[in-house]
Amino acid sequence: MKTSFATIFVIICCSLIFAACGKRGDPLPPSLVVPVKIDDLRVEVTPGKRQLKWSIPKVNADDSRPVDLKDFKVRLKKLPLDQDACRFCDEGFNDYLTIALAKPSVGYVLGSSFYFPLPDVPVGYVYIYSLLSLNSRGWTSEASNKLAVLSLPKVLAPSKLILQPSASVVELHWHAPALPPHFKGALRYRVYRRDAQDPNQLLSLITPEPIDDTEYIDVGLSDWSSYEYVVTSLVAEEDTVYESNFSSIVQVVPGDYTPPDMLLNFSA
Repeated sequence: MKTSFATIFVIICCSLIFAACGKRGDPLPPSLVVPVKIDDLRVEVTPGKRQLKWSIPKVNADDSRPVDLKDFKVRLKKLPLDQDACRFCDEGFNDYLTIALAKPSVGYVLGSSFYFPLPDVPVGYVYIYSLLSLNSRGWTSEASNKLAVLSLPKVLAPSKLILQPSASVVELHWHAPALPPHFKGALRYRVYRRDAQDPNQLLSLITPEPIDDTEYIDVGLSDWSSYEYVVTSLVAEEDTVYESNFSSIVQVVPGDYTPPDMLLNFSA
């Protein structure tokens, strides 16, 4: 029995010795919980303004809540258009700006999204953006999707907007703005409308998909109600878009303006 106990004791000691001889790894933080990766970084285009927009993470990368989110780090890579073969590779990014979510030094929170004003891009360059989220301990999330932004001219609004009303319909016609001769992208338009009886009402976009022609027919309107219209110009190249300011507001009242037929067989 003594021999058995001695044998067991020797085996246990040898196991401990060999276990202690394993390779020592780098120390890990006790709780590495970072926000989930941002995957919807995009450009938000509104009249006269371009902004980066992304959804604010609501969970951590391990699906736990509440999200440990303190800052956003904007990363930027600037490339000449003739040297942009590595546009979407991971190399070449620099830290551009760190934004405190609680008190942003630039940009703002609206709903569940963050908006960041885009700086102008020099002609002949492309700017590629990517985002990191930082938790309260300074650990970063995975990098967001990469977004390329090109230089675009600040296009003028359409001019000479003319409205032609008829029964429940308004036809719009306008003149296209002049574009720089070197610009090779597309020119499109957006149409906005509001109820003229409510001057505090915001103009609503009625052409979610930009149109190519300098005319548009708006249908399904209420006869003898007053409406106001504006049009904007958009220039686009690849996935980059810039929208002009509003054109002049024009008011119209749709309805059946067809004169009645001439009176026949009139006698007194």
